[in-house]
Amino acid sequence: MRLRLWLVVLLLWGGPALTGPAAATTFILASPEQLLEASEAAVVGQVVSLTAVDNHGDVRTNIELSVEQSLKARYDSAEIVVVESGGDIGGSRRWLVGAPRFWVGERVLLFVHRDASGQLHTTYLAMGKFTISQDEAGNDVAIRDLAEVGTMSPSGTLSRGPQVTMYRLSDLLQQLRARATLHEGDDAIAAPQVVASGSRWQSQFTFSGPPALRWFGPDVADPPTYAIDAAGDATLGTAASIAAAEAALAVWGSPECTGLRLQRGGTAESAPFGACDGRSQILFNDPFDEIQDPMNCVGVLAIGGVCADSGNPQQFNGGTFYRITEGDVVVNNGFEGCGFWNIGNISEVITHELGHSIGLAHSSDDPNESDPILRDATMYYAAHFDGRGASLHADDQAAVCSLYPSGLSGSLHLRQFALVFDTASRPQSDRLVVDGLLQLTDQQFIHSRDTLILSAQVAGTSLLRLAVPPGHWQVSRLGTRLRYRDVRTSGRTTLTLSVLGPGSFMVHLRATGLDLSMARTQDVSLSVAMGSASVSKAVALRNGSRSRVFP
Repeated sequence: MRLRLWLVVLLLWGGPALTGPAAATTFILASPEQLLEASEAAVVGQVVSLTAVDNHGDVRTNIELSVEQSLKARYDSAEIVVVESGGDIGGSRRWLVGAPRFWVGERVLLFVHRDASGQLHTTYLAMGKFTISQDEAGNDVAIRDLAEVGTMSPSGTLSRGPQVTMYRLSDLLQQLRARATLHEGDDAIAAPQVVASGSRWQSQFTFSGPPALRWFGPDVADPPTYAIDAAGDATLGTAASIAAAEAALAVWGSPECTGLRLQRGGTAESAPFGACDGRSQILFNDPFDEIQDPMNCVGVLAIGGVCADSGNPQQFNGGTFYRITEGDVVVNNGFEGCGFWNIGNISEVITHELGHSIGLAHSSDDPNESDPILRDATMYYAAHFDGRGASLHADDQAAVCSLYPSGLSGSLHLRQFALVFDTASRPQSDRLVVDGLLQLTDQQFIHSRDTLILSAQVAGTSLLRLAVPPGHWQVSRLGTRLRYRDVRTSGRTTLTLSVLGPGSFMVHLRATGLDLSMARTQDVSLSVAMGSASVSKAVALRNGSRSRVFP
């Protein structure tokens, strides 16, 4: 079984700037009026059925909608079918981060556009979908929930406003109706039909994930190989495009603490993104018209993703991972003349997308992230476009060294590791306790210069992620003890390093306010990155009445 995961970078609005799921998906926030302009129609209706269909390895879901009313275009049927990439059939799954979620019986306001084959799709993924509900007064309201994706303002800066917005439906439809071009007597548009046959899979349709993924070839000196489109981007030119892609490939193997190397594999052979063909590629100009064309510098900048062997999970560092078999990036066309379209920014975007293609998630998805280390990462949910180009920052290095460690930079010997669970009525009292000896190999940690990043994970899901930048330690008078405290409303974390000698530390960690639910049944992996050194350790825990402990 093979699994396809899509990770998308989106640019949505009318001005220069961009974001970056990519995915890991980020939106430049567009108004409903702008969505209408980019759409064939705005439709109010109810979800009747959801049917996942596998068409020669390309999994999609047909969303059948009972239409109450439509603006800008009329349909000659009471029902239409909207097709979205992704779904789940017989254990073969594909995830599309940033796609809209539907459930049978849901009432929606949907902005839709039609592709060259005649299929209808939601305009700009989750941006074009509103759930219709009722407020306390009984009025219909349209709610757009972008809490799982990033948004940026029309100025190109990160949006710090709400990720969930609500409109009174009658007022919103009136505004849209004033912008719609449909008049009485206009010809109706034929309603699209289901384009592939298939049976209903489930009544709740979501694009979830991503799961825990990694390449296993680097463990045996077999580097992932990516072919690059020799034509390059039509605007940037061949040389600049290939240089951007090569720089992005090279930078992921640059930290000393990782054994990962991504290498160029020659000239790409253009192939559709949707199929898992065993070839990892970086393509330009959307050669198979798989991405909706931009409008006035608004649209989808690039898509990237992986195929993985979902039928053969493997163990790594105490967790279960799917083996990546293919990673792909496709850059869109149509952004010529946009101020952000330059080699440096495209190189940053490809670097971010390649990070997802090796199994990394975002450092943070919080638009109000207060931790400067997580916010500064190239794998932060939104692109920076600050001139960094293809570069890794402290958290990126810690992440790649944790997932693909060289195994030569140090060791961690645990004396105690405990997950302590309080009663169900006091989850805030659940805590993580770690005591151990950390020894770096031929490395030193200088607290005034280096960043420390500590991460505890269960099957690729983070329990704790702590980044301590230089200058944030409380240092004892003799310099033999370093302490860092992070106090938040949800809990408190205290990390203490007792210096035994150059590159040798006793580590003491206490953390409360964590969600330890996944750790009740699965083992934990612990990673510590200190400057250019990184150490990872799987922790096999035994069960107690209210705890899981090692040894």
